[in-house]
Amino acid sequence: EHTTRLGLAVRHTSRARADGEEDGVHYHFASKAELEEAIAAGRQFVEYACVDGEYYATSHAAVAAVTAARKACVLTLDAQTAELAAAGGFDATFVLLLPPSPEALETRLRAAGLRNDDLAAQLARAAHEVDLPERLPGVFAHVIAEGSSPAETAALIADAIAPRAAFVVICGPSGVGKGTLIGKLLQDFPDDFGFCVSHTTRAPRPGEVDGVHYHFASKAAMAEAIERGEFVEHALVHGNYYGTSKAAVENVTRLGKSCILDLDVQGARAIKAAGGLDGATFIFVAPPSLDELEARLRGRKTESEEKMALRLAN
Repeated sequence: EHTTRLGLAVRHTSRARADGEEDGVHYHFASKAELEEAIAAGRQFVEYACVDGEYYATSHAAVAAVTAARKACVLTLDAQTAELAAAGGFDATFVLLLPPSPEALETRLRAAGLRNDDLAAQLARAAHEVDLPERLPGVFAHVIAEGSSPAETAALIADAIAPRAAFVVICGPSGVGKGTLIGKLLQDFPDDFGFCVSHTTRAPRPGEVDGVHYHFASKAAMAEAIERGEFVEHALVHGNYYGTSKAAVENVTRLGKSCILDLDVQGARAIKAAGGLDGATFIFVAPPSLDELEARLRGRKTESEEKMALRLAN
């Protein structure tokens, strides 16, 4: 459910493969001699540890495979390894996941078929790990008690390690390609972003749909709505009103997504002058050149020479 935001770095281990595990999917399985040689050579692993007599390690290549896709890289570490990694200065956001209760953990371990000796060792280790936040203050950015379902727990972790901006304000001159960029974000990251449909008093352009590209309104109706305080931001641009309603924002944020606003420079300046939107990230999109911008505006064939000159001057 969070594949657009997160990717798992497949670690190396020298332990034996468990039933159902696949090499390269669950772990990269290797011999102790191979891992010891790679560790001794240096620079191949971002972190490694010897746990219960077996090596576990994360390679730079595994991390690069995730970050190349522009995702947050997730590593699954036992508490001992995480403690060693933190002590070694490993630059990461550490999240400690705790079981609902010692009884629930014991039930799961028994269901996994652990022998009594192994079970006792695991439970003793878990009791020790619960105190990690106190023994390692400042290391764990988040301590999450496991939710009632894997989906709930995954959502908690995703929000902890890859928090979204409340608002993403994409601004730039008319014709720079803001709409194309926003369309790509919505297509490639549908779980992360939602488009906040703005209001405007300008006439619809060919192909624009009311309620999809804009909420088209009369100047009188929009002026009254502004007076009633129904907008989080508004501006008068090129003789027409543009604004973002509180209702439009709510339609996006209630889904847990970042709210994208498409604003021209004047609209963004108005927001900044008013103190900004709380939690907003501002992104300015610049054209390759003014000549290219003019060519794009002329290509629309929707502007008079007078309006074209006004847009280019701004």
